[in-house]
Amino acid sequence: MANSDYKAAPWQRLILLAKPFALMAAYVVAASLGSWWWIAALIVIPFLSSTMSVVMHDVGHGLAGGRARHWWLFVLGTSQMLSGHAFWATHSQHHRRYPAPEQIDPEGAPSEKSFTHMIKLMPTFAPRLWLWAWRNKPGIKSWLAVEAGAAASLMLLGCALWIEYSNPLVLAYCASTLGTGWVGYTLVAWLSHQTHLLAGARKRAFAGTLIGSILVYFFGVIVFHAEHHADESVPSCNLTRFAKNHQER
Repeated sequence: MANSDYKAAPWQRLILLAKPFALMAAYVVAASLGSWWWIAALIVIPFLSSTMSVVMHDVGHGLAGGRARHWWLFVLGTSQMLSGHAFWATHSQHHRRYPAPEQIDPEGAPSEKSFTHMIKLMPTFAPRLWLWAWRNKPGIKSWLAVEAGAAASLMLLGCALWIEYSNPLVLAYCASTLGTGWVGYTLVAWLSHQTHLLAGARKRAFAGTLIGSILVYFFGVIVFHAEHHADESVPSCNLTRFAKNHQER
């Protein structure tokens, strides 16, 4: 049930939904300038991927509703070479059933593994979630199929532009996002449940340090994952405030 004290205000919702497109524009502008600007463009990608993941997560948890939620999941997921609906199907299942075996809670699977096993899981983690959603959520099969086709089409478009016009902008974006998105997807699922590793990040965030602020800005749901499970309706923009109040109780 949504907590009205922490619900995103209209201006917060607007900023959250606009952030991925602002970073996308920064990538396009930097890549279009060519030469050494390509380095700047590729540096933007990890921040773009993490921002898209955070916003997609917020959308699933109520930042957008109705048909708008489906379209936001589609856009934000495909932009990361992922399936937004597979993410939401498995993530909502994670909230309902964690901790549970992988067959029941596929998203929680990395959290039970060692760091080495988590690394080995990275190449197949996103496809596994998509397959689980396909088998267990027949109501969203059309979205799953469209998202898989859209991501493949985006990659093919990038290849075509590179071969035909020697323009690597789309292909470089797809390849970089595929790497950061798929790697980040698995790493987040694992790291968010390693509370002993996150202790330092939480202290920095509560202390209001620069590093803590950056960590919360891009990875707030990881840093405050226990609080997120306590009230999943709290959006990322208000998670630090909720975590502080939750800790004081």
